[in-house]
Amino acid sequence: MKSVKGYVMEYFDVLLFITLVTFKLITFNLALDPNFITYTKAPLFPLFASVLMLASLALFLKKKSRKRLLFILNFIVSLLIIVNLSYYRYFKDMASVSLLSVASQLTSVDNSVKTLLGIGDIFYFIDFIALFPLIKIISKTKHKDELIYNNAVPMKKLRLAAAILFVLSLSLNVTGYTKMSKEQPNLITAQHNKVYIAKNLGMINYHATDLYSYMSGQLYRLTPVSEIKKEEIKTYLESNTSTTGQKLQGAYQGKNLIMIQVEALQQFIIGSQVNGQEVTPNLNALIKDSAYFDNIHYQIAAGGTSDAEFVTNNSLYPDATGVAYSIYAGNTFRSLPQALKSKGYETAVLHANRETFWNRLEMYKTLGYDHFYGEKSYNINEVLGMGLSDKEFLKQSMDKLNNLSQPFYSFLITLTSHHPFDAVKNVSSFDAGQYTGTFMGDYIQSINYTDEQLGMFLKELKDQGYMDNSIIVIYGDHSAMPISQSDALAKFLGKDKLSEPEWAEQQKVPLIIHFPGDKNSGVYSTLGGEIDVTPTLNNLLGLDMNTYLGHDLFNTNDNLVVLRNGSFIDGNIYYSSQYNKYYILDNNSEIKESPELLAKKKQALMELDYSDNILKHNLYKKYDSIKSNSSPQNINN
Repeated sequence: MKSVKGYVMEYFDVLLFITLVTFKLITFNLALDPNFITYTKAPLFPLFASVLMLASLALFLKKKSRKRLLFILNFIVSLLIIVNLSYYRYFKDMASVSLLSVASQLTSVDNSVKTLLGIGDIFYFIDFIALFPLIKIISKTKHKDELIYNNAVPMKKLRLAAAILFVLSLSLNVTGYTKMSKEQPNLITAQHNKVYIAKNLGMINYHATDLYSYMSGQLYRLTPVSEIKKEEIKTYLESNTSTTGQKLQGAYQGKNLIMIQVEALQQFIIGSQVNGQEVTPNLNALIKDSAYFDNIHYQIAAGGTSDAEFVTNNSLYPDATGVAYSIYAGNTFRSLPQALKSKGYETAVLHANRETFWNRLEMYKTLGYDHFYGEKSYNINEVLGMGLSDKEFLKQSMDKLNNLSQPFYSFLITLTSHHPFDAVKNVSSFDAGQYTGTFMGDYIQSINYTDEQLGMFLKELKDQGYMDNSIIVIYGDHSAMPISQSDALAKFLGKDKLSEPEWAEQQKVPLIIHFPGDKNSGVYSTLGGEIDVTPTLNNLLGLDMNTYLGHDLFNTNDNLVVLRNGSFIDGNIYYSSQYNKYYILDNNSEIKESPELLAKKKQALMELDYSDNILKHNLYKKYDSIKSNSSPQNINN
């Protein structure tokens, strides 16, 4: 017994590390899925094996260096847990290596990030305060029985044992990787469903696969794509595009296009009331005179607002692991502004945020905009939240629109209604009633403020005659409510809880298209996504774009919306890639996979794969049949 006690004391730091880190990782997985332990024991094995791998690496070192390494590894794991929890609370996703490339930009959204940190997060660092000092005390304690303190295994034997432990734990991990690869082929390399990986392999293994995917992705971009694959994708693009019908084809050729992407505008807030007050009275009024699409899902990934811009203007999916605007700014695209330029349009993007944020300055050159009116182009005379208020932004943008030659394409991106939605507290007169002082209440007031500014902007457009010769498009970029506010959203909707499929159904954004003379007005419940915006406008404006992944919403019969994480919705069924389960939307009941559903899952993954290949191999530049317009180099600020 003395000998056993001696070994325990000698390697107390290793045992403590294994115990603490395993416990932290289990609690992290419980945050991702409360049923983590009960639904299957399988994830515990790769999770524990990953901890053993780290511990085995430390055993190769001498005692002093071993303790130092274990301390560092514990700190890194704890920090990664907090980073991932914060990211998951908003995006319901995991952070990735690619996000490090834009980590410096978090200084622009520091208030938003701070609100995602929970008081309980300190738990993951409590051991550094309370327990690790205990190791030093134990190390310095003297005892009469020297056996207790002389049980160190010779380094040769210890390293042999460490190597055996490493191989055994690696084998357990490989078993988990193999099992997952069979369940969801290409998941580990494509990383389109990061949460699923973390749930089933543990956070450490997820980050290992993420690093592997990132490195292999860099090599993949340098590896030539086969001619067969290139032709396969090209054929698919052409056949997909050829499904466009004749309705409204070219009916608005030569009209101005004014498109407004509204920060965090979600579908559920449209038409809602609080204490008898409309939250979005101006948008509600516009909807009555417009084509209103109420069944549109956002399709962003890590790039947030910039991903929404990317998807709507290119009809491609965003990058699964990083930010498309940062990674692919040197690519060739077939973008909406380029297509409009070829028809004689002057193109401009207007967003009163820092020009380099999300690498916009470089990407806008690539996409074919003649002008980028960023922060330096505006008089920052009223700051709300992240920057210039929507009131001043829209007011000053009107002057810039008046200086454009018609026909023009102006793409405006609002800012004030950005998470955490507390910027308008001192300027909003809207009574949020029972929601006052809550996250939901702040969002209600924030959107009401932006709606008011949009109302004034629309009135100015009408007064200056733009309504008569322009198509006006307004849509939301992404979700407002993070998963941590699921119960608050349920309450707002008059429900007790939101199930997984009910939550998915709420991840919609409004899409409003106003035509001259209030033509084509009505509610269109066509199932679609942000990827369908460019094909729809391509048809309406009679453009020459003939390769895209989306569909024209006025002519499509397609009933599949693919989300970036591999989930899909077909109007009746929701497939959750994070749970690998299928649900009937009408009653939220789970159903088994059928051959038809499996075919749709394969279709969804194929589209994502094709989009990834177009981006990673810059295929548009390689295709000779359609030549991309050259990107202008005279973009001004």
